[in-house]
Amino acid sequence: MYQIEFKIVGLPYHAWGDERLGERVRTALGKRVTLTHDCDNEKNPEATMVVIDTQFVGYVSNEQCHVVSRYCDESVTKTLQAVVVDYEARDEHFALWARAEVEKSMDMDAVGEHAEARLWSEKYCWLAMMPKSDDAQRLKALVGEIKRALLNGEGMEDENKRVFDTYLKDCRWDVSWEATQEREELQRLSAESEHEDMREWSRQLSSVMTKMGSEQHLEEIYVRVFEETKKSRAFQKLCRMHEDLELGALRQALMRFPGWMYQYFGKMEKWEYMSTLYYMRLPEAALMRFVTGVLMEQELMAKAKGVKRSDVPQGKVVLLKDGWSGRRTRDEHATEEGNEVPMNREERLKRVIEQMREEQCFRHQYDYVWLMIVMNKTEGMPHFDGLQSFTDYLHDDLGFTDAPARSTMHSKMYVCQGGKRPDDWTFSDTQDSKECHRRINVAKRFLRQWEELKMKNDE
Repeated sequence: MYQIEFKIVGLPYHAWGDERLGERVRTALGKRVTLTHDCDNEKNPEATMVVIDTQFVGYVSNEQCHVVSRYCDESVTKTLQAVVVDYEARDEHFALWARAEVEKSMDMDAVGEHAEARLWSEKYCWLAMMPKSDDAQRLKALVGEIKRALLNGEGMEDENKRVFDTYLKDCRWDVSWEATQEREELQRLSAESEHEDMREWSRQLSSVMTKMGSEQHLEEIYVRVFEETKKSRAFQKLCRMHEDLELGALRQALMRFPGWMYQYFGKMEKWEYMSTLYYMRLPEAALMRFVTGVLMEQELMAKAKGVKRSDVPQGKVVLLKDGWSGRRTRDEHATEEGNEVPMNREERLKRVIEQMREEQCFRHQYDYVWLMIVMNKTEGMPHFDGLQSFTDYLHDDLGFTDAPARSTMHSKMYVCQGGKRPDDWTFSDTQDSKECHRRINVAKRFLRQWEELKMKNDE
């Protein structure tokens, strides 16, 4: 048997969040903890709920939930049992530490999109990447200084205090997986120090780590990572060095980034988009290569054919007289004046499905079933009484002669339950949260593309 320890946060915001919070935390030692994977969590698909004495009290910390949630998923009961072994209760900061016994150890680096993003970065190593800023280089040096002080058993002398305080102020801007691991290691080492001032610093760092998931801070990170980077001299210099980069090749590489993050760029709230990147635990190289690629694509699109960036909103189709578009070429839908000809319902649906095919959204042939379900639940789209009429529609009305056969989709026809919104869907044939989210994302992508084309058509 193996043992894992994890931190429980968010205590002030759930069942214990009243005037007795401090008392509850201090008397929690030895209490039994039940953990459940919160698959429907909008901010973090790997969020893990914590229940003590039948009350929902908080979540496993962001740095550890991706592993704990997997232990929950692999359990027969879909839960994990643990025991509270320590607590933090100082000023307004409250947290618990719990320990669980598990049958096997999981490779944290092999989990989810972390590994996929690393492989993506290696495959598309030819993509330009912004050099590390002076602040990023300085932060690396600070980490080394702090580790040296902690491992040597030093206290918070004047020189150390400046280093520790500077790191505390600046570390919150780095959302890479390596930075997350560094924060977690420094928090652990300082908490084990024999010096009270070091342990107090550990509590301050823990508070910083908790607040990194707030909407306000995530939006500030987005502005810093995307908007300020785009205006920097270093990025403009990088663009000039790669002005001959082929736009189509760049776009194809970005489309293959895990989690459809390229496809969602510009279509989510800033904090929500940054939250998704943060919880994906992306390696630094993959994160910076992706950010650089997205920003460079915008620059190339702005220069191509003399089109202004404002004329090519991210993720929307703009059709010009020579057939060039922000996403793909469609000469048959362009007029001599360069304006888009209004499309009927079938043309719009065909365009959406073609776009999703190009983005490789359909991992399995049966994924077309989720489109049929969306159509049947959406006003203004065709409705179908069965798979045969749906496959006939794809083949005859939309012209997809290679559409999947009825028998290919039949096994998934009745596994989906829920309302009109894909976010409310559940699936009876699988308990794999990642697969459920993937299916829901296919449906959401289809619906979002349809609405965008419909709005464009109505203008």
